[in-house]
Amino acid sequence: MLTATKQTLILIVLTLCLQGNLFATEDEEKEWEDEAENHALYGASLHFGQSYAAGKSSPGVAYLLGIGGDFLINRGEWDRLELGFELGLGSLRFKEKGNSRSSVTVPVSFYGLAKIGMGYSIGDQLFAIWRLLAGPAWVGYERKLDGITEKSPDTMVSFLGGAEVEVVAPFTTDTDFFGGASFKTMTINIDKLSGSGRTFALDETFQLNIPTLRIGVRKAF
Repeated sequence: MLTATKQTLILIVLTLCLQGNLFATEDEEKEWEDEAENHALYGASLHFGQSYAAGKSSPGVAYLLGIGGDFLINRGEWDRLELGFELGLGSLRFKEKGNSRSSVTVPVSFYGLAKIGMGYSIGDQLFAIWRLLAGPAWVGYERKLDGITEKSPDTMVSFLGGAEVEVVAPFTTDTDFFGGASFKTMTINIDKLSGSGRTFALDETFQLNIPTLRIGVRKAF
């Protein structure tokens, strides 16, 4: 049985743990408070998941590599607004529905996204952030079937948009790790293809869906 003194000491220790006083000095707590003020961040991220043409394909591997910046606007103890941008490149693949021999690749030579998001504290200095994003993407199109390759002769400009949710975890007072999920869509309009020594006109528009996981790191200026 615990004595009354031991019980009292345990209660004191538990109370201090819950308040974070055992693990953070006053200076460290002040640094975390300063970090919550309005400031800019820069960082890099990896999107990795699948891509598929809506209603006409089987999923393939998708990845995007991006760099970007965010400006954090503190709106109180529990929430904040984030405005940002992301620039990057990548590759999106899928197979035509019912044709396992086909392989379609959409190389993304460049994309630029504007972002707006809201963040809410979920405790222990963690934040959950919901974002909307939209911007242009410069892409190609390449289709392979039975040894025959057809591709778009020119780079096409497409619209890329979507939403993402992620959790931001501070690593140091000026560095954050983040991870979450993203769902984006891209509208692609193909007006001509080249293959087998000829170029032919085509009028095909399809929507590419891109569900991915996203991880990255960012650092305050």
